[in-house]
Amino acid sequence: MKEFKKGYIRQVLEQSDNALTSDLKGDCLEELVKSLFMQIPGLCLWGKNVVDEYRAQELDVVFENDTRVSELYFMDPLIITECKNTKKPLGSCEVGWFMRKLQNRGNRDIGQLKWHYRETGIG
Repeated sequence: MKEFKKGYIRQVLEQSDNALTSDLKGDCLEELVKSLFMQIPGLCLWGKNVVDEYRAQELDVVFENDTRVSELYFMDPLIITECKNTKKPLGSCEVGWFMRKLQNRGNRDIGQLKWHYRETGIG
């Protein structure tokens, strides 16, 4: 597995923090998640910004997990990730919404909520 230098991760997080819109902030985190997870044997990208048939819910990044060879063999065949960059800690509403997304995709018990929060001291 490829090792990532802390500098690379820090650089992507700073790009996310400095992005002008929440969509761009999320895009940076999605690219980081994709870069990190694609290094795990047995995982491949299944889709990015996947919407349901009603276009009511979007999944940020989804990986296919070949549990026969994956180091994450204990997880679902599809690993769903949600990426957030917020100015305040995530609340129960955001976590509950992510859990609902998992349930709507086949009652999955496991997902990855990637959240970057940088306390600014403002406010």
